[in-house]
Amino acid sequence: MVLVRVELEDLNELQDICIRAYAGNFSDHWVENGLELFLEDEFSKGKLAKDLSEEVFTYYFISVEGEIRGFLKVDYNLPIGEYPKKSSELVKIYHNIKEYTLLYRWVVNFITVRGIFGFKS
Repeated sequence: MVLVRVELEDLNELQDICIRAYAGNFSDHWVENGLELFLEDEFSKGKLAKDLSEEVFTYYFISVEGEIRGFLKVDYNLPIGEYPKKSSELVKIYHNIKEYTLLYRWVVNFITVRGIFGFKS
C-alpha cells in the first residue's frame, strides 16, 4: 500500500474514487435517492476542486499494487485550544479494500513512522 498525494490535475480520478468508495461502503444506509443527493453534494467537482485549490484539506489516494482503492482526507489547519501550533485531523478514509484491518494498521503505522500529520509538502 502506498499513499499518493492528490493534486488538482487528479480531480476526475479523485471524484471517481470518492464516489465509488463511499457508495461501496454506505449504499445500504440510505433510502430513496438520498445517496445520490449526498454524493452529488459531498463529492462534486466544484467542492473537491475548492478543497484542493485552497489547500485547507489534503487528499491522498490509497494505492494497492498500482490500483487506486480509496482515499484519505486530512485537515492540517485545526486550532488546538490556546496553543499557537495547529493540529491535524483525519477527516475521511474511504476504501474498497476488504482487508480493512490491515489498511487501518498500515495507515496508523504510516502516520506514526513517517509523521504524515506533521508533513505537508
